[in-house]
Amino acid sequence: EVGYLTDLMGDHAVKAIDGYAKEKQPFLLSLHFNAPHWPWEGPGDDAEAQKLTTLNGHDSGSMKTYAEMVTRLDYNVGKVLKALDANKIASNTIVVFTSDNGGERFADTWPFSGKKTELLEGGLRIPALVRWPGHIKAGTTTNQVGVTMDWMPTFLAAAGGAPDPAYPMDGMSLLPQLTQGAAPVPRRLYWRYH
Repeated sequence: EVGYLTDLMGDHAVKAIDGYAKEKQPFLLSLHFNAPHWPWEGPGDDAEAQKLTTLNGHDSGSMKTYAEMVTRLDYNVGKVLKALDANKIASNTIVVFTSDNGGERFADTWPFSGKKTELLEGGLRIPALVRWPGHIKAGTTTNQVGVTMDWMPTFLAAAGGAPDPAYPMDGMSLLPQLTQGAAPVPRRLYWRYH
């Protein structure tokens, strides 16, 4: 399928949401935009015209291209949120926007040092935004330390379920901190690298 990958992914996500809403089916949509990420290409770039010989162009791109990629990402996230609103399912849908690693080449990780692939805070701390109208008050923040493994128990608790005691979860539910403003639970996280 020809097109800018960020746009294609956004379009397919909207189609999926429209389909599930029409059928009144619950769904989990795991949408992993790759922008901004190398190869550093904006929506108007033509990879074939640039004669890219590798997709690993870590040293290519520019701040202008990075800005174009982030702008297009923002636009497509907006399309997804509008689809939830248009189908009147936003209040029954939890949306999490986050990343799997710290910033890359053009990212500003200040006030932390380090970037992707490093165990410094700039390589580990990532943004996490959660939208669930009617359940999570817009504009609130929490200082709860979280990790990717927390999403499973959080979604399970939000759906009214509980984990099987024979198979304990690696994470914890963040639902009390997100919906009730509960005080952060102290915890330590550890990383092992190579």
